[in-house]
Formats: sequence, C-alpha cells, structure tokens
Amino acid sequence: ATYLQDLQTDLNRRVDVVAIVLLLFAAIALFVSVLVIANTFSILFAQRMRDFALLRCLGATRRQVLASIRFEALAVGSLAGLVGLAAGTGLGHGIVALVRGLSDSAPLGPVDIGVGWLVGGFLVGLAVTLVASWLPTRRVLRVSPMAALRPQEGVDVRTRAGRLRLGLGL
Repeated sequence: ATYLQDLQTDLNRRVDVVAIVLLLFAAIALFVSVLVIANTFSILFAQRMRDFALLRCLGATRRQVLASIRFEALAVGSLAGLVGLAAGTGLGHGIVALVRGLSDSAPLGPVDIGVGWLVGGFLVGLAVTLVASWLPTRRVLRVSPMAALRPQEGVDVRTRAGRLRLGLGL
C-alpha cells in the first residue's frame, strides 16, 4: 500500500512539474504577444500621426483622440479574441479527434470546455491587447498637433541607442 502511495505521489509531482512548465510557456507567450501587439500599434499610430494631429488642430481634445484610439484597440482585441477562441477550440477538438483516430486505447475523456474558460481566454486576450496599446498611445498624445503636421525629416539611425539595439540584437 505504501509503495502505491509513493508511486502516486511521484506521479503527482511529475504532473505538477509539467503544469508549471506549461504555465511558464504560457507566460512567455503572453509577454511576446504584448511586444508584437505594441510594435504593431506603434507602426499603425506612426502612420496615422498626421490624422491624429489634424483632428487635434480641428478641435478634438486629447481625451477624445485617446477615446477613439482605446475604442479601436478594444475592437481589435475583441475581434482577435473571438477569432483566437474559435481557432483554439477547433484546433483542440481536431487534436483530440486525431489522437482518438490513431489510438483506440488513448485515455481521453469527452471534450468539454466550460464557458468560464472561454470567457477567461477572451478576457485575457482583450486585456493583453489593451495593455499593449497603452504605450504607443502615450507616444501619439505626446506629440503636439503642429509638430506632427510639419514635413517629416529622414530618420537618422546612427544614434547611440540604435547601435546599442543593433549590438544587442546581434
């Protein structure tokens, strides 16, 4: 009896380690997602800098421009969350069907995803998008309307920060 209890304890520890490793990978994936989404919003906002400046020159307040940007991030996050849920659920069902088709003795139970998990996944995706859009939004609002309407000079990439980033990247 003690042998079985020791064996069960050992198996439980291994399962816990696997769960911790998977959660670590999930945290890394969320961090990388924030970086990619923030970079995407930075590029989009840089391209639309003149549009935002024109709105400011025509009388829109910082708060109104900020609200429109936040609404856009909310819409993008909601759409991406729904697409991600559909793709993830379909992929999960497909993998379970594939494993069942390849092995009759696979110990798989019924596929049952609770509504709480779906809502939680959607909310995490939405929160990641909103957090990632925050920093580029601050940069957009820092530029004065008149400065953003001036013609743009060429970007000088020979700065100390540029060389440092290049070196770290290599």
